[in-house]
Amino acid sequence: ADANKIEIKKTIKAIYNVDVKSVNIVKMPRKTRLGRKRLPVTKRSQYKKAIITLKNNKTIDINVFAKEEKTKKVINN
Repeated sequence: ADANKIEIKKTIKAIYNVDVKSVNIVKMPRKTRLGRKRLPVTKRSQYKKAIITLKNNKTIDINVFAKEEKTKKVINN
């Protein structure tokens, strides 16, 4: 939930096996959703977005997990 830069760097290295050059974190602001007659109804909570730069201009495929789930569904059916 509230991960810091060091935790994010270790997690990316463990999952994708790549060297991380830098991690930047941006706190995204709360957003208010409007209801009837433009009255504020709900508020989304604030969240963090991590921008990760890898060494040697490498890239990672973030859709690896989605591809695995699709193949599992095809096999199970």
